[in-house]
Amino acid sequence: MASFTATVPPRRYPLTLALVEGPEDKRVAAAKLTIHDQPVAAWEMALRPGQDPGTLRDGEVFTVGVDVATIALFDTVALEAMARRTEEDPSYYVDQADRPVELHDRASGANLIAFNTGWGDGGYPVWIGRTTTGAVACFLVDMAMLASPPTSASSSPS
Repeated sequence: MASFTATVPPRRYPLTLALVEGPEDKRVAAAKLTIHDQPVAAWEMALRPGQDPGTLRDGEVFTVGVDVATIALFDTVALEAMARRTEEDPSYYVDQADRPVELHDRASGANLIAFNTGWGDGGYPVWIGRTTTGAVACFLVDMAMLASPPTSASSSPS
């Protein structure tokens, strides 16, 4: 899995989950990782190397792939530590599937936040909000809860 082409320095950033509550459950509608607490002046699709929005048809988006209805957000530098940690306890997410979980790796200081996705398995677009100066204000994962799920052009496991 390749990182997005838009990057920010590794550090602690607040993550906000927007929930949609139905009569029987709550679902995550969107996840916003705030980089700069400034207004968003423009939105763009988050891309990985080799992805070209010009190749998409109307209504298509590049997505992050989701399996077992769970998405995990973490910095690329944390991948090795998080993979090792989840191999040590593969049932960690299963035991806590009804709420967001944060997984820490003491050795590296890395963390991972995982939560159930809006419509379950499939692909969800990630958007980058930019400030008036072009700096990354936020990353937003849209779980398509307020519209029909988008058509995925390609998916990558997350």
